[in-house]
Amino acid sequence: MLGQAILAQNDNTQIAGIEKTKQYINNNIVNFKQIEALKGNTGGYRNAYARGKELQLVTFCAKDQSISKYVEWYFYNGHMIYAEQNWINDTTGVVIDNEKFYLNASHPIAWIQADNTAVDTTTPQFKSMATQLQAYEKTLQDRYTAMINDGNK
Repeated sequence: MLGQAILAQNDNTQIAGIEKTKQYINNNIVNFKQIEALKGNTGGYRNAYARGKELQLVTFCAKDQSISKYVEWYFYNGHMIYAEQNWINDTTGVVIDNEKFYLNASHPIAWIQADNTAVDTTTPQFKSMATQLQAYEKTLQDRYTAMINDGNK
C-alpha cells in the first residue's frame, strides 16, 4: 500500500513537470522553427515545430463530416512526453472524446480518459496503448528528424 502511494505521488510529480514543460512549449511556440505546415482541402492541418535540432510539437487536425479530430504530440529532450486527442462535434461544440497520455522518457506513465479517470497501467488495454504510442513516436521522430536535418526540403 505504501509503495502504491509513493508511486502515485511520483507519477503526480512527473505529470506536474510534464504539464510545466508543455506550457513552456506552448508559450514559446513563436520562437520555434515551423518545419512543416500542411493544410487539407477539408480544413484539416498538420504542423510541426522544432527548437534547434529537437522536435518540440506536432499538431494534427482531421475533419470528418461533422467531427473535428485534434491530436497533439509534445517532445522534450528527444522523447515524447505528452499526447492528447480531442474529438469535437462541429455542430454542437460538444467534446465527444478527450484522452491524455503522459510519458516519462517515451514510457507511458498515465492515460487519462474523457471522464477524467486514469486507466490502470497494469491492464492489457494500457500496455497495448503504450506499444502503439511508442511505435508512433518513432514514426514521428523519424519523419521530422529527417526534415530538421535536411532544412525542411
